[in-house]
Amino acid sequence: MSKFDEEIALALLIKMYYQRLWKSKHIRYDTLKKCGLSKHRIGDVEKTIGLLIKSEYLVYYNRSKKALQLNWNKRREITRIIEKKVFIFSLQGLK
Repeated sequence: MSKFDEEIALALLIKMYYQRLWKSKHIRYDTLKKCGLSKHRIGDVEKTIGLLIKSEYLVYYNRSKKALQLNWNKRREITRIIEKKVFIFSLQGLK
C-alpha cells in the first residue's frame, strides 16, 4: 500500500471505530465511500476498501452484501493501529 492508501485506510478505520460499527452495527458501502474525502478520490477509496476486506479488517454485514462492519475478531489489532496513529498525530501537533 502506498502512503496515500494508508491514510485512506486509517481514515476509514477511524470513522468506523468511533461509530462503533462492530457486530450488529454496519454502514452501507456507498456511504463509506464518501468518508469525507474529495469526490475525485472515490476510486482510491474503493480500492482501499477492497484491500481492507482482503486483509479482513472489514467484513460484509451478515444480512447484506451492500453493508460493511469492522471485523470483531481483529478488534485488538484495529484498536492498536488507531491508538498508535492518533497518538503520533497528537505528538506532531505539540511541536
